[in-house]
Amino acid sequence: MTAGAVLDTMGAHELMCWQYLLTERASTTERAMKQASGDEPVELSVEDEIAAWRG
Repeated sequence: MTAGAVLDTMGAHELMCWQYLLTERASTTERAMKQASGDEPVELSVEDEIAAWRG
């Protein structure tokens, strides 16, 4: 399915759900970066740890 077909079939509710999930992911990553730069221990989710190992 092309990106255009996805946009044509995606409803407002689904679009809002994706927006929430992507915004939440961005804020989680931002918090992890702030913790890594300070003396606080870094808390990663399982997905973040897998992504870190994959490089």
